[in-house]
Amino acid sequence: MKRLLVVLLAVLPMMAMAQATKSVVVRITVDKGGELADQIKMEEKFKIAELEISGPLNGNDVKFLQQMVNRSKANDKMGECLVKRLDLSGVTILEGMKLNANELPANCFSGAKGLESITLPSSIISIPKNCFDGCTSLREVYYTASVKRIESGAFRYCENLKEITLPSDITTIENNTFYNCKHLGHIDLPASVETIGDGAFEFCTELSGISLKNVTKIGDSAFEGCSHLTAIEFDQLKELDGDAFKDCTSLTTVRLEGSLSDIGSNAFHGCSQLTTINIPSSVKKIGSKAFKSCKKLKAIELPEGLEKLGSHAFENCSSLRQMFIPNHVTSIGSSAFEDCTSLDTISIDCMIKEIDSDLFRGCSSLKVVTLPLTVKKIGDKAFDKCTSLVSVSIPVSVKAIGDEAFRDCSMLASIELPVALEEIGSSAFSKCPSLRNVYIKATNPPSISKSTFKDLKACTFWIPKGTRQLYEANKQWAKLSGVKEM
Repeated sequence: MKRLLVVLLAVLPMMAMAQATKSVVVRITVDKGGELADQIKMEEKFKIAELEISGPLNGNDVKFLQQMVNRSKANDKMGECLVKRLDLSGVTILEGMKLNANELPANCFSGAKGLESITLPSSIISIPKNCFDGCTSLREVYYTASVKRIESGAFRYCENLKEITLPSDITTIENNTFYNCKHLGHIDLPASVETIGDGAFEFCTELSGISLKNVTKIGDSAFEGCSHLTAIEFDQLKELDGDAFKDCTSLTTVRLEGSLSDIGSNAFHGCSQLTTINIPSSVKKIGSKAFKSCKKLKAIELPEGLEKLGSHAFENCSSLRQMFIPNHVTSIGSSAFEDCTSLDTISIDCMIKEIDSDLFRGCSSLKVVTLPLTVKKIGDKAFDKCTSLVSVSIPVSVKAIGDEAFRDCSMLASIELPVALEEIGSSAFSKCPSLRNVYIKATNPPSISKSTFKDLKACTFWIPKGTRQLYEANKQWAKLSGVKEM
């Protein structure tokens, strides 16, 4: 017991000294570059929690400072601590030794896990690339009006940064600048900002408000995963890249104005609360999956000048009720309206040549479809599981109907197949229990498989008058019962 007491008495002063070191602000002034290491004793180097430095620093000084600050853990047994507060307002960065005058190096404080507050030199002109990348405790950043630019990744993974004031004349929020700043709740963009770079605010999950009215370009994934963002407005938008607002699950209202020509792939994919959006008349292309799984979107008006609608563009928009395809559209990608389970009206007033695969698959409320006269092919599973479909008008130009194209259309009672038809795919009309009449206008029997009309009961196949011998000579058609001449 006596020996234990002696040990405790010996340790207590050391603990007290370490605690005192952590709570005291250490102020250092250097007269010329290269002196910082001389001002701090080696045994104190990793025992300073709050540090203020004044004077000129060169490359060696900055490296020494980085050794002190850029650490992820401290040895408590040795009385060490991480730097929590750093004041460099009185520092001047000297040119030379791979440094530019009044500029900090890239990755300057990257990985400084303990850093909570920093005041940057009053003379610096930019915050460099990845400057505070991974500073997960950083809450406060102070700098003067001399800063004109914040470079890419500057505050990436600063998970506890809640607010920041941007330079008043900054024009670009560069790539990944605030990537994964989870607690950044609101940010005021200066009116000078025109470009938001790739991933600039990606996964800023608490970001709820930001003014974008003057912004002209939104980069890839710029706001992806901003799950608290509720509304956005643009007055001058020219470019909206892929994944821009993907998985913004609280976004309800979007206003797009400007000279926008393309809506990028996945731009609003997964915006499950989106109810209102306008698409400018200047838009020519809507990218793949642009509005996929916007489950509360009930209506959207496509611009007259639209030319291309990408694959899966509106897939799983389960509240979408009607759609009018303008006449300038030349391409509609596969699965563009797949699983739009509330879609009951579709008007396709355009010059497309193909109804692509899975285009209306799972549109279980769709009742009537009239296809453009330009269509030559109906793709695989194009109307698969359209369980309410009662009428479809197939143009005379159609030459091929793909596999499972009308499978499981349980309400379809009759269908007329055009004279130009050459091929009907496997299971194209299987599981259509209501199908009673199939009118075939083709003189030469279209090629079919044994499953093309599988499971049809009491169905009559009407063929042109005088073609019975041709149809009976065809191996697959000969197996069908109920074949009659018109």
